[in-house]
Amino acid sequence: LQGVRGVVTGRVSGDTLTFNGGHTFIKPVSKDIFTCNHGPFTNNPADPDDKKAILARLAAGFNRSIMLTHPVQPNGTTTADYYQGAATNHWSRVVHANSPIGYAFPYDDVRP
Repeated sequence: LQGVRGVVTGRVSGDTLTFNGGHTFIKPVSKDIFTCNHGPFTNNPADPDDKKAILARLAAGFNRSIMLTHPVQPNGTTTADYYQGAATNHWSRVVHANSPIGYAFPYDDVRP
């Protein structure tokens, strides 16, 4: 499922990120990002699969602090790029620095 959805393009206007296909996400707050299931990242079973795929990539990108440094998500990044920003998921950074396996946040399996 990771790569089957293809490439989608999103644009920010005000506090809303809108993707081709009409899926929108409002600007997240910390709780939204760290839980990956609140606010704009709420996992609604009724949402279409392509929106769920976008949600997973957004949540992973924010947790890894690569949303502003890499315009193509999740492609174009390596694990060396993760957690470089001051605002990042430090819990996840420390977990992965000590063990390269396992999940430190939901959607931690999102890969290029």
